[in-house]
Amino acid sequence: MFISQKVAQMKACGASFSEIVAFRGLYEQGLAQRMNAHQAIEFAELTTAKRNAMQDSTFAIPEERKFPIGDLSHARNALARSSGTKYEARVKAAVYKKWPSLKPEEKK
Repeated sequence: MFISQKVAQMKACGASFSEIVAFRGLYEQGLAQRMNAHQAIEFAELTTAKRNAMQDSTFAIPEERKFPIGDLSHARNALARSSGTKYEARVKAAVYKKWPSLKPEEKK
């Protein structure tokens, strides 16, 4: 099944935009290909309990437990949300260290 079909199924199940974005991140990691829409929504959702159980090292700003970067979708989200804030440089450094594939290529 193509990703567009799974996204359509998720929309039909009432998935939010953030759940669909998280699913796309899972799909890119090769984790979502065999999931149905309900499983993908459940897996992508970061609940308070899951967030509290995460190690400090899973966050871009560990001392404040801000910007979780445990998977690609959350890492992308951290980059977007930190843009223009006092955390931007630190978040970029943490994300690019953990997820080098997200680092933009330097122009020659």
